[in-house]
Amino acid sequence: MLFLLQTSTSGGGSGGSLWATCHQFTGSGRIEAKGGDGNYYSGGGAGGRITVYYVIGGFHSDQTDARGGNKGSASNVEPGGPGVIYLDGKMPVVKNLRIDNKGLKPLVNASGDYPQKTENDPRLYFSLMCFSVCLLF
Repeated sequence: MLFLLQTSTSGGGSGGSLWATCHQFTGSGRIEAKGGDGNYYSGGGAGGRITVYYVIGGFHSDQTDARGGNKGSASNVEPGGPGVIYLDGKMPVVKNLRIDNKGLKPLVNASGDYPQKTENDPRLYFSLMCFSVCLLF
């Protein structure tokens, strides 16, 4: 028997992954690979990866979710970073890459390494809130 001890400093786990190759990919359901939530003093786990290659389909990336997990309630912890979703269809032709953390934001102030930060400083922590690319041929 295995017992797992979860404490207030346990971070969230990553969202895992799904890779599917199929002929027909349709439906109204959802595919999720979300990161786990952090406990009080810990950050959320990173979002997972979802990749689907299909021939015929009508599944939209809005039906997927690979966001990072929520942060714990302490003030110095962050949510997990976004995962990656890629849908590749032949009919209709769709190449969709989506990186979307559903509004989860990093800490506003970066810590320690950069004592003289300015708003335009490229060394600041960068978070990609939502990025979606659709290539239609």
